[in-house]
Amino acid sequence: SSAPDVGLVRGVVRDGDRPRSGAAVTVLDAQGGVVTSTRSDAHGHYELPRVPAGDYTILVPGYPPLVIRTRISFEQGRTLTLDLDDERVAESAHDG
Repeated sequence: SSAPDVGLVRGVVRDGDRPRSGAAVTVLDAQGGVVTSTRSDAHGHYELPRVPAGDYTILVPGYPPLVIRTRISFEQGRTLTLDLDDERVAESAHDG
């Protein structure tokens, strides 16, 4: 396929409608190994460069902790915008 297999994942970590600053964002593969990690900035923004496409679990510890299972792919260019919040947790939990 012509879709790039490595790209940038970025977005905002939120507590409700407030950005969560200094949040650790960790991407785990299917075996539970750490693929990459970063921290959100003062505005809740995070960036994870060079993430391979695939199925992952994204962890953000805290209260509440966010555990988001998602498929990462880069059909629309090399950047995926993925905001991390309670709504996405709820949405991914009903994914099957």
